[in-house]
Amino acid sequence: MKHAGYDKFPEVRIRGCDDRAWCGWPAIQQTIKARLPKGHKTALVIDCYPGVRLDELHKQLISSLNPAQWINAEDARHDEEQLHDLLAGNLTDDRVFGVLSCPRPE
Repeated sequence: MKHAGYDKFPEVRIRGCDDRAWCGWPAIQQTIKARLPKGHKTALVIDCYPGVRLDELHKQLISSLNPAQWINAEDARHDEEQLHDLLAGNLTDDRVFGVLSCPRPE
């Protein structure tokens, strides 16, 4: 069934923000490079939603900036088994009376 009014590529235009949003890797690279202070150490933090293609982000943006250091927070997180081990004392199968949090020490 075909829908005549269906827009496969919806977008919302926000007036007055033309200089605050960029489309495409080259435009993003150029904007960031132009705003990095010359001769100063700079930390650039990129926060992503789950599901962002981090490999593409690194290939298309991070590597083009030639960082002296690259830290991916995903590398520092515990895997699921480690988290379960750390939280085992607080996790139960009881959805009503299970432990939700620990009291903070005085």
